[in-house]
Amino acid sequence: MLHSNRNSVVILAVGIGLGALMGLLLFSFTLKEMREIEVQLQVSSTAGFNVDSDKIYFGSIPPTGHGQRQVILRNTHAQKALMRLRIHGEIAPWVKLDPTWVVLKPQDERPSTIHVFVPADAPAGNYSGTVEIITHGFGS
Repeated sequence: MLHSNRNSVVILAVGIGLGALMGLLLFSFTLKEMREIEVQLQVSSTAGFNVDSDKIYFGSIPPTGHGQRQVILRNTHAQKALMRLRIHGEIAPWVKLDPTWVVLKPQDERPSTIHVFVPADAPAGNYSGTVEIITHGFGS
């Protein structure tokens, strides 16, 4: 009976500890904003570029070609920010984000590079996707 009571106390203590940790995590990281930026690419036998700024354009890239664009991540909030970048859409398998996670102090900024690698067997055509930037605030 004594052994059973000790196990119950240990289980209760672990449960309380896990609950407190989950609460701390949930309330420490507050979602500040989520932004999606459209990404476009044309696979073509000739290279070309597009410098418009309403989307992230890679222009025309031939199969086996590579392109890269840079975005500047800025923390405009009054607390530290954890920013996470993800790629979605049909070009997602061709894209590498560097970095995918960044922590910025208030008013700091840092570049992130978006690389696209067009496969050798990619058919000519237009391809698109979105870069999602999720910003969580934490700390003070």
